[in-house]
Amino acid sequence: MIRFDYLRDPRMAVIDYLRELHIPPGIAAAGAALITACVAVVALRSVERATLSNVGATVASEQARYDALSARLVRERIEAGEVEDLGAIDGRLRVIGRSTDVLRERLIRIANLTPREVWLISLQLDTGHDTFAGRSATLSGVARTLDAFGKARLVRVDRLEGGQRAMLQFAAESQ
Repeated sequence: MIRFDYLRDPRMAVIDYLRELHIPPGIAAAGAALITACVAVVALRSVERATLSNVGATVASEQARYDALSARLVRERIEAGEVEDLGAIDGRLRVIGRSTDVLRERLIRIANLTPREVWLISLQLDTGHDTFAGRSATLSGVARTLDAFGKARLVRVDRLEGGQRAMLQFAAESQ
């Protein structure tokens, strides 16, 4: 009997060819072991790639977290420094608050006469001879300060220093 396939299926032809092939049992076992080993290597390689991609995503997220924590630490250190500075200023103000009434009244008067845009950076209070030094971003700030101190008969300007780095510096001595 002769078989004839009217609807030829190429897959069946390969299977038929393999059936007709007579592979010795030793070679068939070695071939099966080789094919199994190849499939295992491909499967393990796929698992390894998946694991590496997960590790890469984890490293990226942890790096972003580390960067955020580093930035927060810098901010916290700056804030801690500001708190320490404020604590030192508070301590100085408490000493002034406990000082004699005359000294306290002189400091309050000086503070009230100083415009907001002017910073007094040095203040030496000696009996009858006070020295002030300050900074202002504008010349009008210096002028308002000296005018207010002059009207209050607090200072007589003996010396006025020029600007440095866009900040005007001034010094005045009391009468």
